[in-house]
Amino acid sequence: MLKRSKQNCLDLVPMRKESLFWKKDSSGAVVVDIEHKGIYDKIAQKIFHTPKLSHISFDKYGSLVWLLTDGKNSVYQIGKELSVKFGKEAEPLYPRLVKFFAVLKDNGFIKLSEEKLS
Repeated sequence: MLKRSKQNCLDLVPMRKESLFWKKDSSGAVVVDIEHKGIYDKIAQKIFHTPKLSHISFDKYGSLVWLLTDGKNSVYQIGKELSVKFGKEAEPLYPRLVKFFAVLKDNGFIKLSEEKLS
């Protein structure tokens, strides 16, 4: 979860982890591939035949957010782009967006910075 601090979380600048492999599928949705290579993952793969690779597909909102998560756009700016593209369909916009970024951060997909890289 995003920790409470004096800084407004809408000012944070999310950036995708460079080590993740992702692509857009035929429908334009973003698919992130996660490789399971830890010791517990290896054990589960041997015993329970779990996959070595998982494919995480985002919906249209998550795909746009992922594409805009480039280390240059703040959470606020990404929200503005969502609002322009989806209008009221994206509401409640910022609570959902902040929660989505918290989930991405907790799962190691992104890191959050307090300053823009550009």
